[in-house]
Amino acid sequence: MDPRRLVAELIRMFTGITMTEQGVCKGLRRRGFSPQPPGRRSCRQDQAKVDAWLGAGSP
Repeated sequence: MDPRRLVAELIRMFTGITMTEQGVCKGLRRRGFSPQPPGRRSCRQDQAKVDAWLGAGSP
């Protein structure tokens, strides 16, 4: 499911306001949020498990 659709559903559930996916994207961008990967890795990350997950195919 598209993350924008999920955010729009959360906004509707908590506020009662219905927003389009484009409206959600624009609103988040105005507030400084952008779709990007985290800048750093966790210090507790197990590289063997990460490699196994990547080998199995990411969702």
